[in-house]
Amino acid sequence: METVTVTGIRASLQSAQAIKQKSDQVVDSITAVDIGALPDRSVAEALQRVPGVQLTRTDSLRDPIRFGGTGNGVFIRGLAWVSALTNGRDTFSAANGRTLSFADISANLMAGVDVYKNPDAKMIEGGVGGIVDLRTRKPFDQDGLKIAASADVTYGALADAATPSVNVLVSDRWETKIGEFGALLSVDYQVQKNRTSSWSVGEPYGAEVTLPGGKKGYIPASTLGNETLDWRTIDWTQSRTAFDATLQYRPNEKLEITLTGIYSKAEPHEGEYKGSILLPGTYSSGYTFASDGTWTGGTLPNLEMRGNDTRVGEHHNTNADYSLNVKYTPIDALEITADLQYAESRAYTRSMSVYMNAIYNGWTSQNSSWNGVFYTVFPNAPVYNPVVNLTGHTPVMTYTDAEKANLANPKNNAFGAAMDHLENNYAHNWAGRIDATYKFPGNGLFGVVKSLEAGYRREDKVAITRQTGYNWNPLSYEPWFGGQDVMANHVKFADDASMKDHMTLRSFGSIFDNSLPDLWLVKASSLQGKDTRDSAKLLATVKGDLGSWVPYADQHSAACKGIVDYKCQAVYEASDPKSDNVSGGINHQGEITHAGYISANFAHDTFLGADVPIDGNIGVRFVATEDSVGAGYVFYPSSNGGCWVADCSGYNATNAFVGNSGAGGTVVTTAPSKNTYFNVLPSFNFRAHLSDQLQFRTGYSQAIVRPDFSFTQNYTSLVFNYDSTGGLYRADQPFTAGGGNPNLKPMKAQQYDASLEYYFSSTGSLTFAIFHKTLAGYFLTETNPETIAPNTAAGGSGAPLTFYVTRTQNGGKGSVEGFELAYQQFFDMLPGAWSGLGLQVNYTKIYNHGGGNAVQNVNEAAQVSNHSITGLPIEGMSNDSANLALLYAKYGVDFRLAYNWRSKYLMTSSAANANAPIWQENYGQLDASVFYDFLDHYKVGVQATNLMNATTVLDVGNTNYHPRYDWIDTDQKISLIFRANW
Repeated sequence: METVTVTGIRASLQSAQAIKQKSDQVVDSITAVDIGALPDRSVAEALQRVPGVQLTRTDSLRDPIRFGGTGNGVFIRGLAWVSALTNGRDTFSAANGRTLSFADISANLMAGVDVYKNPDAKMIEGGVGGIVDLRTRKPFDQDGLKIAASADVTYGALADAATPSVNVLVSDRWETKIGEFGALLSVDYQVQKNRTSSWSVGEPYGAEVTLPGGKKGYIPASTLGNETLDWRTIDWTQSRTAFDATLQYRPNEKLEITLTGIYSKAEPHEGEYKGSILLPGTYSSGYTFASDGTWTGGTLPNLEMRGNDTRVGEHHNTNADYSLNVKYTPIDALEITADLQYAESRAYTRSMSVYMNAIYNGWTSQNSSWNGVFYTVFPNAPVYNPVVNLTGHTPVMTYTDAEKANLANPKNNAFGAAMDHLENNYAHNWAGRIDATYKFPGNGLFGVVKSLEAGYRREDKVAITRQTGYNWNPLSYEPWFGGQDVMANHVKFADDASMKDHMTLRSFGSIFDNSLPDLWLVKASSLQGKDTRDSAKLLATVKGDLGSWVPYADQHSAACKGIVDYKCQAVYEASDPKSDNVSGGINHQGEITHAGYISANFAHDTFLGADVPIDGNIGVRFVATEDSVGAGYVFYPSSNGGCWVADCSGYNATNAFVGNSGAGGTVVTTAPSKNTYFNVLPSFNFRAHLSDQLQFRTGYSQAIVRPDFSFTQNYTSLVFNYDSTGGLYRADQPFTAGGGNPNLKPMKAQQYDASLEYYFSSTGSLTFAIFHKTLAGYFLTETNPETIAPNTAAGGSGAPLTFYVTRTQNGGKGSVEGFELAYQQFFDMLPGAWSGLGLQVNYTKIYNHGGGNAVQNVNEAAQVSNHSITGLPIEGMSNDSANLALLYAKYGVDFRLAYNWRSKYLMTSSAANANAPIWQENYGQLDASVFYDFLDHYKVGVQATNLMNATTVLDVGNTNYHPRYDWIDTDQKISLIFRANW
């Protein structure tokens, strides 16, 4: 008999299609037949090819200007609440102890990835969007000795740098007198580099002006007065090392033991250089406007160039997962599985920024706090009048040669400010489970029930988040800060002798074909790899007489003084509850879950009298959760220092209420908190085999997603709403507050699926699926009155006061529904070489009704107010997404040309700097790969990413009006790859 061996793309599609076709629930898969052969460079980028899965390419949705190096955020059917598993076990990262950062996971370790869109009772709860299960290889998966190696080098056009990647796998199994053993070791090392270049309008179009002729116009402006035009480059580099070691032992046919250890260490860091112009938010005769009144540029009227920065971020992320699994089959009808897991994740972050300002002839300063006399600080400073044109697909900005020469003069550039930020996050869990499956003999119980499954799982999880705020303060030339006098002799310039080796005249190249000026900035290399106290020493000589920046370490931690170690610094300094991010500090939370399930698998040869075989399962999962939140605090602010209004009763009452709180306020510790809840989660999956090739599937389940640990912090931060003269200016709500909610409950979903699936060959299928999710208990903010006692610990007295406290609450109802259409086929019927052609197409349509978006920081007024803007959709949800891939597999050649597209969506309701909703416009990206097999064991290939050099365009504003805001150019990459299998 002739044997045909299928390899490469065709084998991967065949394997993935078989998983989908044979599964008793709704699942889509991607598989890697060869080592390191997932179809993309990361797990997240491979998942975007799956119907219903959408990918975000920024590391933080609230900071969309700073795009990440690789795809990270995964949304299933438009929802971000996605649970991640590894080999069926809970997986998480230390950011908040729940979600997984897919950028930290090596794709080269994966045998495949399964996306469960309507999970059954056996699966671990925790995602209403769906569940992503990452599958690694096992030695018993291979027949005997397997040695595989993969190596590549990737070149980025913008970064103009090449980086390596190496992966080696050795697996073997052998018989001994005491049974069969198997061992597998896989090691992956990868360095990634990426550059993004962008040009942005830094603020929403919030200033309404009257244009000539009486028409209304809209100019970028914000209530904060820091509206800007920015251009920046961000160089992102990540080194990642990952290990997968697995031992298996099968002493006999009844017992199998598997011990697995997976470890990954990722160390991404980024270096940002930025130029910035401050806009006044007022009309100028040189401005141009579109027909709808949107500002489109023009000649800028002698504006400040302020906030040019060098910003570096360093991250040290580790994930470890150790598990022991035992399968025992005492009799043919009974299988018992026991599983024990320990996992932990650590994430350290250190961010450091230094701002430079071009001196400006319009800045004035006050030479006395009381007499109101002002003078110009630098009356002879250069004037800059660049021309901006936003009418095309990408922005155009031009400077004259004279303006560029002035900016290149270090005497025209001064040190402005510095800012540091620290995080030290940790999470771990212990989990144990036992499962049993009993198969009924003969035709089964009642001729229908073929087997029963039952199990119990307990998980103990601890998550500790330590984060500071963003510690911004002046160095020398920030005259507007605090109204301080900044005579010229207080200003430190870019040519300061002590900084000679640490400054660069930074060239921004040609961002969108703009000829931008070179700017004097601190070298990123001088800030990277250092404690922020080292940065403070570096900047000591350029700190003017009135400069007030002091790093967190010197402000708050005697324990770390003299210790140059980012771990020590982050442990201690990231715990100040009086920092500007009052919801930060230390957040220590624990969670214990008990889950049990029972499920019946059924099958029958007929259905409703027709000769239609059916099968499926029906089950229920019971989950008890106990959350514990560590000791919290109430922050009592100080009084405003004096009252100058006629009626000081309000001031006197608050002054008595807070007691001796001091200038920075007082933190009063509160008791730990516990929160328990119980959920019953039924599920049902049904499949009818209409023919050998055609099947109908339907499913129903209930699911929950637990709140982020950041929402359930145990704190309350009080605010007195004074005006500038000491009077309480909000008569309706003079006392407000923000805080966490330790009593928050999970969000719930009821999920319905139906699909018609036609499998006409081993790699050919046409499937159509519809889905509906009814959602309740969204994580929304509410403001309610709460009575707070005076601060007796600091001598506070008087009656309790009513504060209007904003917290995250469960509320609202909504639904998500839509359909998925997918087709794939190799055209084997074509003659000759044409028979290697194949095609993959899928399209997803999503409709959303109701619901709402969570607020990350309830103490930030813009986030809370933007949360209630009428008509904002769910964040991260595109109504339309599609994939189209042209394939070829024949004569040892594997070729793929793949296009991924998603429609416009809301990235965030309130971006960190714009304090407004940000939208991403339609985006499509074309990627390609080609591989060639030779000498039976070897394969060489080329992969190319972003062939069309697609531009990411972001908009800013509310539902009805959101003009363009940011244009982002990401790297085009090409990889040369070598693989070997023996």
